[in-house]
Amino acid sequence: MDNDVALDTRAVHSAREDLTALGVHVPPIDLSSTYPVPDVATGGADYEHLATGGALTQGQSGVYQRLWNPTVARFERALADLEDAEEGVAFASGMAALSAVLWHA
Repeated sequence: MDNDVALDTRAVHSAREDLTALGVHVPPIDLSSTYPVPDVATGGADYEHLATGGALTQGQSGVYQRLWNPTVARFERALADLEDAEEGVAFASGMAALSAVLWHA
């Protein structure tokens, strides 16, 4: 989103660029726990890609909700936009975020 827009406007509209194409006014909440895979080998490769930090790309399966979820991905994009960062990462808890930082160092 354009950084010349007021912060409060950005906070409301960040990561909502696809809503018109979806035909909705409010972001959908995806409650799936698993996503379809075409076959075991492809599913395994997609799982490995996401589990090792790769981003979901066109044509890939999200495989498992804890690796990739469209609701969380939208939140991460909005957070990155508000912080003027390239990417954002959401964690389930503060301890999970702290562990990730400490293990990365």
